[in-house]
Amino acid sequence: MDDRPVEYRAELIQPLLASVAAGECCSVVGINGVGKSNLVQHMLRPDVIGHYVGASAPQLRFMYIDSNMLVDWSHWGLFEGLAEVLLTTLGSELPSEVGAALLQRHAQYLELKKDPALMFRHCADVVRVMCMHWALVLLFDEFDPLFAQLSAQTLRNLRGLRDRHKYRLMFLTFSRNSLLAIHSNDDWDDIEPFAELFALRELGVHPLRSHDARAEVVRFAMRHATNIGEAVQQRIVRLSGGHPALIRTLTQAALKDQLAHSEAQILMIPAVRLECVKIWNDLTAEEQIGLRLASRGAPLSPAQSGELLLKGVLRRDTTGELVIFSPLFTHYLRALDAVKMTPDSAPILVNTHLHSVHYYGQNITDTISRLEYRLLEHLWQHPNQIRPVQDVAEAVYPGEAYTDLERLRILARRLRKRLRQLAPDQPVPFTISRMHGYRLDLPESDGAT
Repeated sequence: MDDRPVEYRAELIQPLLASVAAGECCSVVGINGVGKSNLVQHMLRPDVIGHYVGASAPQLRFMYIDSNMLVDWSHWGLFEGLAEVLLTTLGSELPSEVGAALLQRHAQYLELKKDPALMFRHCADVVRVMCMHWALVLLFDEFDPLFAQLSAQTLRNLRGLRDRHKYRLMFLTFSRNSLLAIHSNDDWDDIEPFAELFALRELGVHPLRSHDARAEVVRFAMRHATNIGEAVQQRIVRLSGGHPALIRTLTQAALKDQLAHSEAQILMIPAVRLECVKIWNDLTAEEQIGLRLASRGAPLSPAQSGELLLKGVLRRDTTGELVIFSPLFTHYLRALDAVKMTPDSAPILVNTHLHSVHYYGQNITDTISRLEYRLLEHLWQHPNQIRPVQDVAEAVYPGEAYTDLERLRILARRLRKRLRQLAPDQPVPFTISRMHGYRLDLPESDGAT
């Protein structure tokens, strides 16, 4: 149960609710563990909505779309899911004969899964009826994977629904990356009509402000029937930078008397290190490069800092200088740079003579495919360089006159997922750059073996 005060996350919820009440679509971006789920749960409380939008509250209806509950992520699956959510949530509030007719039609169309056009027309009709009574906000949580799968036709139809019911139908998306970063530049013509709906209202879920962060420390400690002193509270807030997952982990460490140590020692606590790894692995290749530069005090270009500022991983201090949100995470980044390439400590070692791969000390040769090995071998021979997609494709699929680059993207994503599973408490040294290609991070490497 969300028992937080109404003003929790006010710096974000106030402009967000004001925007949707004014008929605008919004995109909300936040990193791993920053509390997007708690934010959504709190924002949808009736007293919170009433507090921020006042007289407009009764007309606003938020429809939570759980992509995991869609039958599939096809054109048919999305519009069937939208119609189903609207009918099951609001259908009983419609005039009885209208609601019954729409539900009966929905049941009939469920048997016609091969007719996506018909399902879209049905969904459009449901939306039309609902918009006669309420202003609808379709809230898509964890939107990244769904958005990456939706076809150009589906996105155009979503845009068409919005245009038909302007100011009565709004889209609100929550994702880990900005929408433009989820698709490649090659897809821009297809996604542009939909993506431009959010161009003027993209908000970031930043770490908690100091008073909200301290309240979270107290709330977590109270769950364990324990009080934490003010000095320890302040240290948790400072070390975490207000990041909710780090707050919980550090509070748990405080309950075990593990915070009376240096930052380096605290970072060795497995649960604390794991949260840092999750944040790091959740960032794009470009963001990782920018953060490593920032941890060394190097200047960043606006392009490098833009997404990091949006996500709150970087912020500006009182002098306007860019700083990393958490001193503990800053220490983690510097520790990454200090890793030496020895057989025992190397993140990854590729022996091009034996065609073997060791990953954090494990021999994983038998767990990766022949194509995955070729991908790693090519990157190993060009350490710490972002290799162009076409060059990597030619190395992985030699001799092929034409290479389906989507096949390479799928292979790369599968390999990165496998590496994360093999060592979940370690940073994945293989990064995928949406804009440029692929890179293998080999700190202080002496070269290929």
